[in-house]
Amino acid sequence: MKDAKGELTGRAKANHLVASFARWLGVYDAELNMENDRSFGECGFHYYPEKDALRGRVYIEMAWEPSDPEAVKANFRKVAKALNDPKIGGKFDRGGGKFVLDEEKRMFFLVKDFPVAETTPRALRVKMEKLMNVGATWSLQYLGRVSRIAHGWEPAPEEPVSWSMEDKEADKEADKE
Repeated sequence: MKDAKGELTGRAKANHLVASFARWLGVYDAELNMENDRSFGECGFHYYPEKDALRGRVYIEMAWEPSDPEAVKANFRKVAKALNDPKIGGKFDRGGGKFVLDEEKRMFFLVKDFPVAETTPRALRVKMEKLMNVGATWSLQYLGRVSRIAHGWEPAPEEPVSWSMEDKEADKEADKE
């Protein structure tokens, strides 16, 4: 659909944003499906027409296996709650996103909503690239820490932690060697 100026709006613009981002990743046939969703690689998008928002998502980690007992699933739900708790997961850089445990897929995702009317293809690429970088840090470092904190095996950090801050600390340590 186009507005009075002839510019794309709504689902048509969301589809254009998804296709543009996908081309940047080397996927040339990406468009939203009938359920307003599209995934490729470690990321994906869902369009919410009622909010005119495109939700970007980055895969973080698998949760339970289908055969796991309910107690194991409860532990993953406990971690999911801690991920969005301002005093636990909120202490770690989330790139402006929040966490979702998709129980049907049994996966953790870092998600962020983008208002379709205000988002350009370049802005989406830059912001999703940051979300993907932050997501990688969560997959490799923060998720394990938050899990240990959620289960009482480690204290929560007193100060906020960002991935760029940890890179600087790692550089300082490397310089000492």
